[in-house]
Amino acid sequence: MPEISESFDVAQPVDRVWALLQDIPEVMTCLPGAEFTGQSAEDVYGGKVKVKLGAVTAAFDGEATVIERDEAAHACSFNGKGIDKRGGSRAQATFSYRLTDTGGNTHIDVDADIKLTGKLAQMGRTGIFNDVAHQMTGEFAANLEQKLLAKVAVEAGAAPSDVVEPAASEISALKMLGVILRGRWRALCAALGIGSAKG
Repeated sequence: MPEISESFDVAQPVDRVWALLQDIPEVMTCLPGAEFTGQSAEDVYGGKVKVKLGAVTAAFDGEATVIERDEAAHACSFNGKGIDKRGGSRAQATFSYRLTDTGGNTHIDVDADIKLTGKLAQMGRTGIFNDVAHQMTGEFAANLEQKLLAKVAVEAGAAPSDVVEPAASEISALKMLGVILRGRWRALCAALGIGSAKG
């Protein structure tokens, strides 16, 4: 199953981004389709992720465990596992991320090795999962930056009721289809040498 590498930039200092990423319940509000369900032990966090792909809907219930955290290097890795009790799909993943200071802003590199079994694995292809991962990363990055801006506003004295928090969304087939089509359109344009075409 897919190995995924993504990166994105956040217009906030690296120490501020690192601090937020250690707050798992807050981080999960930034991830499309995710819901925090509790902490069972130190560095062990429960959660749910809802996914729709075509006619298949999966609601994974599982947990993530931090396996390494290097504050000096601003790097972290963890394992995750989940089960869709209704559909029978299972997921296991190893994630890692590293933050780099880019002159007052933060560059984030994310790597993941994902293993799926069940209906989702039967439907999926690596290319599709990479497209979806790219879309999810973009949404996560936008939500993370919005949440950081909200925290800065509150620290500067804004009333919490005036601060806009990122809206929750789910991983839907419609979003996935849009990402896939845009990706295939860009690939076609590249093959035809149409460098200025946009999806």
